[in-house]
Formats: sequence, structure tokens, C-alpha cells
Amino acid sequence: MTLWASKYIGLPFVDGGRDMTGCDCWGLVRLVLRERGGIEVPSFAHIAAVNARAVRDEIARNATGGDWIEVARGDARALDVIEMRGGLDINGTLQAAGTHVGLVVARGQLMHIEHGIDAVLQPFTGPLVRSRLRRFFRHKGLA
Repeated sequence: MTLWASKYIGLPFVDGGRDMTGCDCWGLVRLVLRERGGIEVPSFAHIAAVNARAVRDEIARNATGGDWIEVARGDARALDVIEMRGGLDINGTLQAAGTHVGLVVARGQLMHIEHGIDAVLQPFTGPLVRSRLRRFFRHKGLA
């Protein structure tokens, strides 16, 4: 494991959390980008992580243009943000949608946190994440 990431592993899931006492998925990304990359990104704390539709809409609004550059999976490096599939309930039917985010820690490794899972490090090929990886983004401040 990359040593810097060990500070965050095991951090508890807290919906709307934005600090070392607990985070949701965006809170973890925001915390790491600020501490490791000196990058400030919006909080989005007003959006509950369990409100998958609002998360999906916010990701879509912020993923194109602005401060983010989409990068190829093979070019992903530490501190790149990964858009991941999560479950979205649409009229009682669970559908896959980009409702979750994680963070590249090292080549082929990501860190993420979600309801029921404390912050964890997993390989891109891990059975719990490999089919969920969608797109990779780099903040322009890290380009």
C-alpha cells in the first residue's frame, strides 16, 4: 500500500461527513485532494450520499468542463477521481448509474468508502469494484 493512503484506510462512513471523524464517498475524495494535493473542491455536503439520483446529477454537472479533465484508465495516477457505478432506484427498479466516486491511490489501486464499507483500498480488478469503474478524472490543479 502507498504509505500516505494508510492514514485514511478504515475511516468510517458518515453520510455528509467531510473530515477524519468520518466521510461519505465525496467527502473522502475532497479530504484527500485537500490534504495530499492542496486542491479545494466543492463540499456538496447538502447532498445525502444515500440520495443516489442527486449524487448522479451532481457528478454529471461537474464532470465535464470546468476544473476536471477526463483521463484514460491506463493513464490514471494517484489523486485522480474515479466515477463508479452505484445503484439508483428509478420507480422501484434498481439500475446502475454513476452515483459513487473513489480515488486512485497508485497504479491499479483505488480507495473508496460507501454505506456499510469503511474506507478501503482495492485493486481495479477486485471483484467488488471491477465492473463498477466508469470514468477517470484529474483536477486541472494536478495536471
